[in-house]
Amino acid sequence: MFDHTRVNVADFEASKRFYTAALAPPGYELLLEFHGSVVGFGEQGKPDFWIGQGEANMLGFTSLSTPIPGRKSRRSTYQGAFCGSFTSFSYPDPRRS
Repeated sequence: MFDHTRVNVADFEASKRFYTAALAPPGYELLLEFHGSVVGFGEQGKPDFWIGQGEANMLGFTSLSTPIPGRKSRRSTYQGAFCGSFTSFSYPDPRRS
């Protein structure tokens, strides 16, 4: 449906660490980095999720939802993303398997 998505982040290095941990369980990895301020994550050599240094989302949050199969995979993705100083405002729905 979408070719790629980009999110502006206020703290590039912290965000790069966050997304590297959060996206590893479903199989994404950091594939490209430009000028120390833009990185692309993806799988099978195709980056489709990008973050870049810039003014953070004016709404104060960004919501990303992905179809991660299985409760164990969702839980490991959640734990990878929120095992640091980041805050979750929701938790993976345990009713979905």
